[in-house]
Amino acid sequence: MSEPAKPDPPAEPAADPKYVTQEQLDAKINPLDAKLDQVLSAMGGGGGEPAAGEPAAGKSIADQVREGVEQLRREDAASAERDAAATDAKTWREQTEQRLKAVEEKPPREPAGRIRTAVQKYGLGIREPGR
Repeated sequence: MSEPAKPDPPAEPAADPKYVTQEQLDAKINPLDAKLDQVLSAMGGGGGEPAAGEPAAGKSIADQVREGVEQLRREDAASAERDAAATDAKTWREQTEQRLKAVEEKPPREPAGRIRTAVQKYGLGIREPGR
């Protein structure tokens, strides 16, 4: 008997297109950086990174986000102060007193007539007289 033939070891996997090496990325990015520098210099914005002592021309996205977050915090603090002023003890008492006066000023309801009393008793199931 002969031994079954062993399958060939798997060949080196071919370069998978969804995986890219750093060198391949650098090869694609460097020409684009050069073109971007050319465009920026043509527009008068300069090109490349600013010098070490030179500030950036505009604010970075991170700085803009930080400023936005800080502004939101200031607005939240201001609204919290307004809410605290609105719920002040004196203000709360005045509002409650006004509501109580409105309730006290209502006239009492008219007493129920014979027909209304009969309908209510019938609706509640009271059939015995005197109840």
